[in-house]
Amino acid sequence: MAYVATAIVNRVSTVLQDTGTAIWGTALITDAVTDGLREIATYSPRVVLATVTPSAGTPDLDISGTAFADLLYGRREESFEAVEFQVDEEPKKFRNFEVHQNTLTFDITFEPDGTDAARLYMYQPHILGGSGTTSLDPTMERLLVDLVAARLAIDYSLAVTNTIPKGGARTFSEYVTWGEKKLDKTIKGLESLVQPKSNIRWPQVD
Repeated sequence: MAYVATAIVNRVSTVLQDTGTAIWGTALITDAVTDGLREIATYSPRVVLATVTPSAGTPDLDISGTAFADLLYGRREESFEAVEFQVDEEPKKFRNFEVHQNTLTFDITFEPDGTDAARLYMYQPHILGGSGTTSLDPTMERLLVDLVAARLAIDYSLAVTNTIPKGGARTFSEYVTWGEKKLDKTIKGLESLVQPKSNIRWPQVD
């Protein structure tokens, strides 16, 4: 089932045995979930499509707009899975490209005429909405919970090192050991999601 953001926060709190959020507040867990959504995307990205129309006479496309504000790796080539130009053709016309700052340049030998559209396949962080809107499958949801819990446990143990222990269910040394073991297992799970990348070179001509 798809979990809403508040349910993920509650699950993380439960895994940490902190159901009353005495150690990790809701805001702290929520921030950690946001970081986790971005981290998971580095293993199995969320692909978002943007259709734009390049200007006539130039292979350069301006990517400084808000549609490109949340690219996974910033305005770099690594943030794009593929670029299609012109669109809705069979077979699809994928193009080689380069990115320099706010400009994506098609590797083509003809000039766009200003009417043909381009489709960009962009990598973005995963999303987890308050109404059940999510880009995660059930496996990734479970990995997100474990990833966030592990990182919070490790961070907490580092924060309280050399302070007077208060006792309780776990000491700071137990948190770091538990967190590191869970993190190692979670990273292995995330690595299993990685898909091999293609090194195909696409034609330059129309």
